[in-house]
Amino acid sequence: MANRWFLYISELAQKAQQEVTRTPENWQKFLTTASRFYKSYDFDDQLLIYIQRPDAVACADIETWNNKMHRWVNAGSNAIGLIRKGTGGRPYIQNVHDVSDTHRVKGGKDPWLWRMEEAYHAPVMERLAKAFGIPEGGDLGECLMEAASKVSEEHYGEYLRDLHYEVEDSFLEGLDDHNIEVIFRDTIKASVQYAVLTRCGLDASSISTQTICGALRTLTTWAPWPAWALPPPKPTAPF
Repeated sequence: MANRWFLYISELAQKAQQEVTRTPENWQKFLTTASRFYKSYDFDDQLLIYIQRPDAVACADIETWNNKMHRWVNAGSNAIGLIRKGTGGRPYIQNVHDVSDTHRVKGGKDPWLWRMEEAYHAPVMERLAKAFGIPEGGDLGECLMEAASKVSEEHYGEYLRDLHYEVEDSFLEGLDDHNIEVIFRDTIKASVQYAVLTRCGLDASSISTQTICGALRTLTTWAPWPAWALPPPKPTAPF
């Protein structure tokens, strides 16, 4: 049973990568889910959460729900499987549940899920202006767009090096290093901006669909799943 569950989740991981990069709309839907899990779960986990429970808002394992939050997991609820690397590099599945799959018992607590209220706009804009040198005069959405742009510009190079190893037999093959860098930088920038605006409950329609299409071209090139997390190849007939 455990082995079948692992194979299912591993295959689902590959399906998730293909699904989110199929259309700009799918990528935007993924970013909406991922924006709720920016602190606790990495990109691989976000893909698996999205493909299994796109409406999830707060996930944790059963021990956390029971012991820290004093919430019981509802009978019959479906777990969300995440791939983990265990002792000796052997992969296994960690099951987590969304808060909607749980209920409070005595002493139970609700997870704190922040929301961007109108009253917070001014102090948040002031903090962003100081942290990122953003000129005054815009609204919160403009401040967030500028801050996301600056953060993306500062950090995209940390991941660009890995992309250069994946361009063979892809849409990016044949492009020079400069064009690959521009596509990747714009992908990161547009994706971060969309996720931040969406998480803050603001209109993200200003993010160009053209740029999102560039994101799909990049992401169909870059497979995030390491070999140890993928199912073994199916045997082929010897004739």
